[in-house]
Amino acid sequence: MTPQQLLVETQKAAGDQNLSSWFETLKEEGKQLKSVLQVCPAPTTLKHPTNTLNGQRLKTEEEAEQQMIARNKNIEGDVQRFQERKKIEQEVGFVSCTVRTDPH
Repeated sequence: MTPQQLLVETQKAAGDQNLSSWFETLKEEGKQLKSVLQVCPAPTTLKHPTNTLNGQRLKTEEEAEQQMIARNKNIEGDVQRFQERKKIEQEVGFVSCTVRTDPH
C-alpha cells in the first residue's frame, strides 16, 4: 500500500466522516492556487527593498538575529561547562561507589 493510499484509509478509519471530502477539497483548492500563482506570482516584501518599512523590518530582524547568535555563543559555553560537570560528577560517583565496595 502506498503512503497516499495509507493516508486515505487512515482517514476513513479514524477520522471524521467528512475528512475524506475535506481532504479532496483541499487538494483541489491547492491545485487551483498553484495554477493561479504560476500565472500571477504572489508579491513578496523582499522583492521591494526600496520600501522603507520593509527595509526597516529587515534591519530589525537582522539585528535580532545577531543578538540571538551572540546569546547562543554564550549558552554554548554554559552547556559545555555543564557537560563537563556532569562527567566529573559521574566519575566522582563511580569512585565513591568503588570506595564503598572495596573492603580495604
